[in-house]
Amino acid sequence: MRKSDLRITIAVALAALVLAAAAVGYIATRHDSDPSGDLPDIVAPSVEPPSPTPLHTAEPTPEPTKRPAPERVTFVGDSIMVAAEPQLRLAAPGCVIDAEVGRPIADAMQVLRSLDSAGLLYETVVIGLGSNSVFSVEEGEAILDYLGRGRDVFWVTCYGTRMEYQDEVNGTIAELAEEYGNLTIIDWSAAAPENPEWISTADGIHLTRAGTVGYAAFVASELGYDVTEYLEQAEEYLAIVLPDEPAITVEPGLSVTEPPAVTEPPAAETEVPAETEPSAGEQGAQTTEEEA
Repeated sequence: MRKSDLRITIAVALAALVLAAAAVGYIATRHDSDPSGDLPDIVAPSVEPPSPTPLHTAEPTPEPTKRPAPERVTFVGDSIMVAAEPQLRLAAPGCVIDAEVGRPIADAMQVLRSLDSAGLLYETVVIGLGSNSVFSVEEGEAILDYLGRGRDVFWVTCYGTRMEYQDEVNGTIAELAEEYGNLTIIDWSAAAPENPEWISTADGIHLTRAGTVGYAAFVASELGYDVTEYLEQAEEYLAIVLPDEPAITVEPGLSVTEPPAVTEPPAAETEVPAETEPSAGEQGAQTTEEEA
């Protein structure tokens, strides 16, 4: 081997040794400065304080929506409604009332047809029948089917302290209300017991004068009428009558707007004895006395 080649080989070898030494030194230095070696850097998770739980605030209870008062109402009823008719006209202005003492449910269809033909069967109908006898679901269905599901129909329950069939009648009304979505119950049987001064003690069914006002105000308010002004006016009406005076005596054709006039019986005439002519003997005696 020539000397020049030998020098080149030695130089390359030395250079390789220098590079190797430098590499080892770099690795050693990095190992000392970073003892974790090749382990990946651990990043601590960021911990944020929990957001406070908002306090639960109770939602305000929405006030019940008051039913808007109907423009016109048709009432069909029996003697209970007869007694309250003058007051119903004040509490529900513009209404039509066809009520009759002793009216059974069997007469309802004829009454409705008559009102319908006269153009007086309005979009809101109140039925106040059931106080005189029980009736079947089928009879009630016939009435409601005739009125149609497009009308708003209200049925006033019956009440009587001695009415044996009250629960049966009101049960039938409740059954009809489940079947017909346009039928609403006006529960007179719940309101009347809370106001015993409204009911005549004579029969436990018919209304006192206070009861005519109570019935009218209760029914009208259930229909959506504002009865505040009516009740203020009714105070004057009640002030002139006894609160327990019966409003009706179940006599057909009796006016219930004013109490029947009380007429005094004619005074007994005192009979004056007729003058009689003296007899002949009496005349002679009288003549003798005069002469004496």
